[in-house]
Amino acid sequence: MEDSTNFNQFNSETNSKFVLLKMSRDMNFISIIGIIYGAIQSISIIGAVVGLPIIFACLRLKEAAEAFRHFSSTEDKNALSFAFEKQARSFEILRILIIVSLIFYGLLIIALLFILIPFISNWNHYDFK
Repeated sequence: MEDSTNFNQFNSETNSKFVLLKMSRDMNFISIIGIIYGAIQSISIIGAVVGLPIIFACLRLKEAAEAFRHFSSTEDKNALSFAFEKQARSFEILRILIIVSLIFYGLLIIALLFILIPFISNWNHYDFK
């Protein structure tokens, strides 16, 4: 009975390490793609407003991925704490960026409506004299 408990514990640890390594590879890939996207976005001055926070968030995500990878090989609790801290910081930056973007796009839609409504209402008034 004790042998099956050890086997289940070993299997669970092996599966957790596999998932952790896969997750860190995915985080690393997403962070590299995000950094490239942020750099392309930052080519223009207006795009830099969005691009720079994306770069900073993805750099934090890359650090978190490296810390998760380090934790999976050494089981260092400080690495796990560092990984969670960097991942949380990345999510915080992205959350702020998403909120600001939604507000910006909402204001842009309202501004377009205020510009387009007078034009549309003038098209319906025909003078047939």
